[in-house]
Amino acid sequence: MDKQNAKKRILEYFKKNHIPYKHLNEEQKIQELSNIDTIYFSSPAPNVIYGHIETTLRFRESHVYCQSYYCQPVVEQDEEEINRACRIINYINSNLFYDSIYPSSLVLDEDDGDIYNGTLIRYELLEEYFYETMSCILDLQVQKLSDICAPILGYITKEANFHIAAHVLIGHDLMNKSIPFIDD
Repeated sequence: MDKQNAKKRILEYFKKNHIPYKHLNEEQKIQELSNIDTIYFSSPAPNVIYGHIETTLRFRESHVYCQSYYCQPVVEQDEEEINRACRIINYINSNLFYDSIYPSSLVLDEDDGDIYNGTLIRYELLEEYFYETMSCILDLQVQKLSDICAPILGYITKEANFHIAAHVLIGHDLMNKSIPFIDD
């Protein structure tokens, strides 16, 4: 599968399943539809900021990059908040895994304060595992951000210490682990 066929197949899937989407023109100039390489859509997620997760699919030559994020920046341009965000993101990336054919990583964009969940999807795997891939894009990406919203925001805003955010809200509530005693 190549880039054009991947876009076509995903757009057909969206249309067939009545999933609203938009084409985004990253270069801000008039282009034919076949030259637009970014698709944007959002998914409902009632327990996150503004009630939904936004996702962009960026089609490149050998892969599509799926980036899901909260619909507003969550980290101020403040060194302490950036450090707190990095600490909890590192913990999550190292400890919380979802069963998927595509690994994903949380990333903090320090320039605009967004935290996003990124997944690289090679076209060969998209072709072979199309429906599993669509489930990953539409469900798993959103579920992961939804699950970690409270611990991330709680720790960044100092509503929860690291022990509560990492070991109680993530470890116990999401991974069913016992809660270690740690002073923070």
